[in-house]
Amino acid sequence: MLRVLELFSGIGGMHCALDLVDLNYEIIAAIDINPIANLVYSSNFPDVPIMNRTIEGIPLNQWEKWHADIWLMSPPCQPFTRQGKQEDLNDRRTNGFIYLMKDYISDNRSY
Repeated sequence: MLRVLELFSGIGGMHCALDLVDLNYEIIAAIDINPIANLVYSSNFPDVPIMNRTIEGIPLNQWEKWHADIWLMSPPCQPFTRQGKQEDLNDRRTNGFIYLMKDYISDNRSY
């Protein structure tokens, strides 16, 4: 069984998409900072553990403990859209994604 970690989980759109694929998997945790989105997520997927917190607030050693095979992510796009303020990396909503790319993935590449 594949272990799936859902980051920036929102109301569970990526989880719904994964349900359409013929895979044997379990969502080990769904993480989002929005408490309202987390309520909707828990209503849609009551058996999934939900963490209401920022991605960058998760210690680096926790990522190893999850032993996730797949990461689903839907990070905020507003900092990069034409209709937004176009603050790009200066927008605090990018902090979690930058944390993952810079502090975790860059130190744990297997290629």
